[in-house]
Amino acid sequence: PAAGSALLRAMIEVILKLLISEKNLNHNGKLLDIETALNLVLSNGKLAADDVKILKEFRSGHLSYMNLSTHATVVPNYNRLKMVRDCVDPFVKRNV
Repeated sequence: PAAGSALLRAMIEVILKLLISEKNLNHNGKLLDIETALNLVLSNGKLAADDVKILKEFRSGHLSYMNLSTHATVVPNYNRLKMVRDCVDPFVKRNV
């Protein structure tokens, strides 16, 4: 679960940064962490309603867990990882 948490978090972060790059949303050229990238895409990304719903659910229900498990603050849980995967799976499939 630890490697899966890190991989899933990294995939989501890369997809968000690609969307930001494609839509030219980072006008200041700032370095973006996953939280900032997520907020930027949600506020300015002009995404489909389904993607917005998924990202809001991820932000409210799973983002803090993903950060904590990736940075070894909590022991990653296999079932929780599957919940996160199931949440973001449609978003990843549409944007890869």
